[in-house]
Amino acid sequence: MIVRFAMSNFRTFDYCTRLTDCINMVPSKFRNKSNHILSEDELLKSSVFFGTNGVGKTNIIKGLEFFKELVLSEKPLGVGDNYCKFNPENQWKPIRMEIE
Repeated sequence: MIVRFAMSNFRTFDYCTRLTDCINMVPSKFRNKSNHILSEDELLKSSVFFGTNGVGKTNIIKGLEFFKELVLSEKPLGVGDNYCKFNPENQWKPIRMEIE
């Protein structure tokens, strides 16, 4: 079960400071408790991505697919072409992904 997922310098995601700033399945009443151990009953059962066109909903799914391919094949296809192109310097920065 994925509890949190964060990525930076991937497609439209330029920078994500913490796991809690990105995709989070922890209810808001528990997010500020850093030493709190969550049981399965305290996690959200489902999550929905919604927003206007062009805000990155599809890139969240592509990020999860990229992470999966990275784990399974060690070098996914298109690894050099998936950096965030909003800033030209990002081409030389690593793509960072964290999952919990």
